Amino acid sequence: MLLLRAPLSVPISDHIELLGVKISSKLNFGKSIESKAKVAAKKLGILNKVRRYFTPGQRLALYQAQVRTSMEYCSLWGGSAKYQLEALDSVDRRARRIIGDNSLTQAKLHSLQHRRNVACLSVFYRIYFGEYAQELHNLVPPSPFYHRTARHRERWHPYVVDIPSTRTKRFFIHVSDTCR
Repeated sequence: MLLLRAPLSVPISDHIELLGVKISSKLNFGKSIESKAKVAAKKLGILNKVRRYFTPGQRLALYQAQVRTSMEYCSLWGGSAKYQLEALDSVDRRARRIIGDNSLTQAKLHSLQHRRNVACLSVFYRIYFGEYAQELHNLVPPSPFYHRTARHRERWHPYVVDIPSTRTKRFFIHVSDTCR
């Protein structure tokens, strides 16, 4: 039996969605970050409405379990523009006000920016020491060998990585802010 199928048409789109992450044709995560921030803000709004029924410790636990998890998926994108990540950071700041106990949030809750920096450094460490694919490891330039020593270089870590100078401020901000 021969089955004939109608031709399949693929719609043209300016973005693609993979595993719940929207990536634009310019490899930008902006739409995905916006949608995650909206979902987190809605969840936080519900937490705000029922805040009088919970203690600050319970509100913190609810925030970490219900709201923060949806934003943590986005927090690995440390290379995104600051204005895009500001939506997530705004939800995080609002949550700290709703929880209400500054000493509790400072002791048990790191900022999203801090968590993005830690994730960035963790990925860089794995790439640098070859724990990821060899192709990524080969992209990291070898540590420079300096023929002349300087006193300030004696204090450097043996695995120091020089950040190459850039001619545009755009890329300088990206490199220095994400993995500091």
